[in-house]
Amino acid sequence: GPAVPRASITCAAPGGSWSSTSTWTGGVVPTSADDVTITSGCSVTIDTAATALNVTVANGGTLQYEDTTARSLTVGANVSVDTGGVFQTAATGTQTGHTLSVGGNLVNLGTVDFSTNSDTAGASITFTDASNATLSNSGTLDLRTVTLNKGTTSSSVLDFLPGGTVTVQGANTAGFLTITNGTFKISGSGALTNPVLATAGYTIPATGGLWLNDANATVVGQNGS
Repeated sequence: GPAVPRASITCAAPGGSWSSTSTWTGGVVPTSADDVTITSGCSVTIDTAATALNVTVANGGTLQYEDTTARSLTVGANVSVDTGGVFQTAATGTQTGHTLSVGGNLVNLGTVDFSTNSDTAGASITFTDASNATLSNSGTLDLRTVTLNKGTTSSSVLDFLPGGTVTVQGANTAGFLTITNGTFKISGSGALTNPVLATAGYTIPATGGLWLNDANATVVGQNGS
């Protein structure tokens, strides 16, 4: 079919539901071909199977999942949260089935809180696509689970730079990572004290890898030596 033109779509203050045309300037709900910006003064709630090419949460903007039904956001390329921006699950409810799929980089300079309401609500992150990518944090990052599923071999690398503040479900006692395909590389000089793998009896498959390249990161032992 004909190519869909790439568009830049911004929210209209005060925001609203992702699926509503009134939430967006121009009255067009974003598609997988569009660059989306959540601007200052906007609070946008993901209430559908949302898609975009790139997503930016600007200073003063908030992007959040709704509090009852599990929702998804699939981003073909990059997610960026600027200083003063917030990307979070709802502060109410107990829905933990939300998902974020990222085909490129996730860069957080603000707040990404995917374990909210006293850790009874949350969202998981899956990194896809075979191209090398980065998970970079210099803000506040609270994870629930991360799945690495890049390509079909260990040659696809997700480079994790754990600067700023990193917690898992609000603390430093739980792991977060499942490796399906690709290599999870911890780089830079930021401190990391959480267990990394999500389960004590974890497996790094033949198509996966774990690469520790940060002298200030500790992979805490969970299951024997």
